Amino acid sequence: MIKLTFARIRTGQQGERAAVKYLRKMGMRIKCCNYRCPLGEMDIIAVDKGVLVFIEVRSRKSTNYGLPQETVDWRKIAKLRQIANYYIVENKLTHSHCRFDVVAVQLNYKGAVEKLDHIVDAF
Repeated sequence: MIKLTFARIRTGQQGERAAVKYLRKMGMRIKCCNYRCPLGEMDIIAVDKGVLVFIEVRSRKSTNYGLPQETVDWRKIAKLRQIANYYIVENKLTHSHCRFDVVAVQLNYKGAVEKLDHIVDAF
């Protein structure tokens, strides 16, 4: 059970590193990774052409149980919105335009990126 947990953490970290690299290549400025507040965690917060972007990264090594992006359900969306609101208030950014993106990363068994999907304005 513990090995599974470490494997999942490692897969998540590999996916987040790939997402940051991709987003920077696309011209986004990364403000924060793994932002934590009392309500939870936001994987990446970035700025894209003046828009504040809250990004959820989903990573998988297998699609046997579906695509990574399919794991972002209504509960997760509600939680991400709460965390984003907390960040906005905490940083006095209440007049900022913002959006929510999802980056879905499929890794092979060695941890290399096989496919990366960036879903802009996902919800």
